[in-house]
Amino acid sequence: AVRIDSYKINGQSFGFSLSAGYDIEIAKNLILGFQVSYLYGTLLKYDLNDGVSTKTITLDKEEYESLNRLDFSVGLRFFK
Repeated sequence: AVRIDSYKINGQSFGFSLSAGYDIEIAKNLILGFQVSYLYGTLLKYDLNDGVSTKTITLDKEEYESLNRLDFSVGLRFFK
């Protein structure tokens, strides 16, 4: 048997973001850019709503959900 229930999960976290970039002019009116960004956050608890009731779930320390992310970007920009 299969049972599918509708539910909604909401959570909040304190975090921070750090990014740095560098641009290199490779030709007149043409720039090559590099960027690295880091986002940090940890989910400690969340609310589970099944449409009838809402329950707050508090995670144990070994179950904390990491929201960390590392992004690398490369771009080409034209300008006048």
